[in-house]
Amino acid sequence: MATFGGVTFKLMIAGLSDEHSGMVTVRDIPGSSPPVAYVDAAGRSVHRRKVSLRLETEASYVSLSLLVGTSGTLVSPPEADATVVLRSIDRYWRKGTGVQLCHSEWVYLT
Repeated sequence: MATFGGVTFKLMIAGLSDEHSGMVTVRDIPGSSPPVAYVDAAGRSVHRRKVSLRLETEASYVSLSLLVGTSGTLVSPPEADATVVLRSIDRYWRKGTGVQLCHSEWVYLT
């Protein structure tokens, strides 16, 4: 079980994928004529994780969906607590107001 923003859910191995990418921008060399562009790959690496979640209630889904775009601590016993931003969540299965299965994407800041 894991917790984010006071909402408890189960992280599921199905659909788990990790992506590590850098911050890349295209810039112009100052004072060049004509302008010469180059790729600046000096940004810090970003760790993104896509994972399926199991939420026990509709209320948990609604609470978590309101946290999209916010940062906080993801408390998960199998791994160290991490500062993350919940980037997206979408529900792909539900049973009434009970169990909800969702796809989610997280950006790890630590």
